[in-house]
Amino acid sequence: NLKSFYISKTIGQIMLLNNISCKNLILTMPDLNNYHIKKSKNCLNYLYLFHSAVSTNMIYRNSAFFSYDKIFCVGKHHYNELSEYIELNKLKNLKLIKAGYPKFDYLYFKFNKYEKEFIKNKITIAPSWGAKNIINENIIKILQILLDENYKINLRPHSQSFKYNKEILKKIEDKFKDNSNFKLEKGNFEFKNVFDSEFLITDWSGIAIEYAFITKRPIMYINTPKKVNNKLFNDISFDPIEVKIREKIGLIIEEDNIININTYLKKLKNNEYFKDEVNNLKKDYLYNFQKSSDFIYNEIIKN
Repeated sequence: NLKSFYISKTIGQIMLLNNISCKNLILTMPDLNNYHIKKSKNCLNYLYLFHSAVSTNMIYRNSAFFSYDKIFCVGKHHYNELSEYIELNKLKNLKLIKAGYPKFDYLYFKFNKYEKEFIKNKITIAPSWGAKNIINENIIKILQILLDENYKINLRPHSQSFKYNKEILKKIEDKFKDNSNFKLEKGNFEFKNVFDSEFLITDWSGIAIEYAFITKRPIMYINTPKKVNNKLFNDISFDPIEVKIREKIGLIIEEDNIININTYLKKLKNNEYFKDEVNNLKKDYLYNFQKSSDFIYNEIIKN
């Protein structure tokens, strides 16, 4: 009973979504009503599913979720942040549901069934996208140092980077294409290439939370400037999860200290401390672990 179809960019979206007739419209798109996608008067309920576990107040715009009727919160951080937004902005019709994260549950199942073992000295580098990230800052220097130390590198740019960082990605590919220890993921990303890595290096990407919570392996953060899409993110009292847990699930290395990146990676090896931290954090930041899809399904159909 599932019908799948493609909506052409912008014009098709406007024509269909702004006039759609339905009981429930489920989206993973923030900023409903803020840009070209408006609420249809013929749709009863607008439901939001998160496509990342990061917080709502720094990476997302200030009013990104205010037009929804129901939001399925991944964990207590979403629930607490949005509760404060509801109070501050008098959003009386917005209902928060303690749902969980189906994407995480699916990846956790796959990892435990097929992908538990890692390849020694394999590193996935997974930057976020935007003006200030690893791709734009120090990526070639990082790659050269790690490849010279015989690490196996899986470079996994954000999909948006292939639109906005074409030149640097082409330069990277040309420089390292003959190195058998280097792989550039270009599309149809498989998490297997991430989960069989001994380490993950990132800046502010939400993939860090997924990788740490699922594999219980530590993260190395390159301390680029924060990814801030909401200059008012301090207007609520909660620090974003992606800021708060960094030192608990990994090590932070400053950009001017990249020359010593191998020393930091050696510190991360066999560090059991991170496993205990991850277990505790997972309990705090994930509702309905391994049961979220069923929970959300029942929540949708009962209305």
